[in-house]
Amino acid sequence: MIFIATDEVLFHRTGDITVSTSVNTGNAITDMVASIVVTALSKEIIAGQRCNLYTFSDLPAGKYHSSFGQDGEKKAQPKVFKATVKQ
Repeated sequence: MIFIATDEVLFHRTGDITVSTSVNTGNAITDMVASIVVTALSKEIIAGQRCNLYTFSDLPAGKYHSSFGQDGEKKAQPKVFKATVKQ
């Protein structure tokens, strides 16, 4: 939730985001080992950045963005969502 000085809620969104680290090569053993390695090497900060990017992607553009004031008709994503972010 984002609050301003008047305590008015400007943005509220709830989601369940899964970070996918799976690898699919067609060989079950190779896939399992590769997925373990990818998961172990995953950077939590990068995963968090991708989740934040997805969550906040439909906020209106700020005053320094080239599309400021022009994105008012842009349709927002669902308030409650479920998504998978590829690692």
